[in-house]
Order: sequence, then C-alpha cells, then structure tokens
Amino acid sequence: MRVRRQKNNRKTVRFYRVQHGFREPFKVLLDSTFVHVCCEGVGTVGTLPTALPRLLGGKVRIFVTRHVGQELRNLKHGKSAALARTFDLAKTPEDLDSDASPADAILRLVGTNNPEHFFVATQDKRLKRALKAIPGTPLIAATVNGLVLDEPPTKAAAGAEKPAKAARDQARGDGAVSEKERKRLSAVRPDLADAVKRKTSGTPAHKKRAKAPNPLAVKKKGKKEKGGGDNDGEESKRARKAPSKRREARKQMAAAAST
Repeated sequence: MRVRRQKNNRKTVRFYRVQHGFREPFKVLLDSTFVHVCCEGVGTVGTLPTALPRLLGGKVRIFVTRHVGQELRNLKHGKSAALARTFDLAKTPEDLDSDASPADAILRLVGTNNPEHFFVATQDKRLKRALKAIPGTPLIAATVNGLVLDEPPTKAAAGAEKPAKAARDQARGDGAVSEKERKRLSAVRPDLADAVKRKTSGTPAHKKRAKAPNPLAVKKKGKKEKGGGDNDGEESKRARKAPSKRREARKQMAAAAST
C-alpha cells in the first residue's frame, strides 16, 4: 500500500511539473489548521521539513502568512504559533485586511491560476472546495497515516494527456496535430503550442506495409515420387551416402592382397 501511494505521489507531482510548470524547490503554503493538526493532533511536529520533501520527492520551501501566526496566538495555541514562526513568511497583497482569516489570505495569494505555484496544505474543507476549483493548485492534507497529496481532477488530467501525447507524436514525426488539439494544448502548455505545426489536409499518413518474405528463407517444396515404401527410402539414403575413407582403404588393401 505504501509503495502504491508513493507511486501515485510521483505521478501527481510529475503532472503538475509538466502541465503547470512547478519547479524545485517546491513552495508549500501552510494553513493554520494544518499547522495545529501537525503540531497537536497527528504528532509530526519537527518532521515537516523532512516529511514534505519525502512526500514531493524534491527540495521544499515552507511558507505561512502572517495571518496564520496571528490566528494561532488568538486561539492560545502557543506551541503551534512557535512552529509557524520557524517557516518563511509569504507576502500577502497590501490591500488585504490584517484581520482577515488565513483562508482568505491563501485565496488571495493563489488567485485565479496559482501564479506562484504553491502546494497548499490545509485541513479546512471549505477552503479545499474553493481551491479545487482553481486549476493548477495541488492540495496536501495530514491524516493519521501521515501526509497525503491529493490527486489532480480526473477531467483535467485526461484533458491534458491528449494534447501532450499529440505534441510528443508531432515531435517524433508520427503525424500532424489538428487545430482542436492545438487549441487545447495552448490552454495548458503555451510553450509547446507554438512548436506544434497545424494539420494540413494534404499531409499523407505514414502506414506500415507488410514486407515480402525473404526469398532465401523460403524453402521450395519437393515433389514426392509415387509408389515405394519405407525400404525404398532407406535404400536411396544409403545409395546417396558417400563411402568413408576407412572403407576405401580396406577395399584397396583387399585388392592388393588378392593380387
């Protein structure tokens, strides 16, 4: 089960790297609920700097907003607030109210397309539902079994796989890409869309044709003689068999002795 989960995590990280341009060191933005659960509930305090790189398979920078520490201090979670101070501080928009909740601050940082490429770690279900509607925003949660990386939406993964496969086929020369596939590719990977050529109606499709058999490998069928049994076949084999040198020598010695 652990091996399958690690395989799924690598697949998810690869999806966000290819389709949305995530790069190392990965940026992880923590919510106050996630910090408190890791510190008090799950008991992974002190292991986040090692658990997150193991989860994402690369170097990680951990960020929190100033609203996280403020909320944890207001709730009198001193241990969680002390843990939050050890992480980097993410810059929030200047027009954001200082009394805003950490969820509102995270939504303002992520925006409409997550330009900073944040992995958002939260336990807030309402915030999760809002972030799932934003493309290119992976989510991390803490459970009893450890940290969990949510898989990307099925429709988004399936829609991104088709244009990516078409781009790979175009690079290999397997065929051109249609205008519809090119528009779909430009939505997820604009850099690849410029390199892909448009499909023309006069482009012939390359088909593999069956090759003729090697004439040297084809054995011609011999004609069978009518009649005769097994004895005739044995006699013909003995007749075709060349005499050995020892037999010829014995014949010569016998002929010399008789003379």
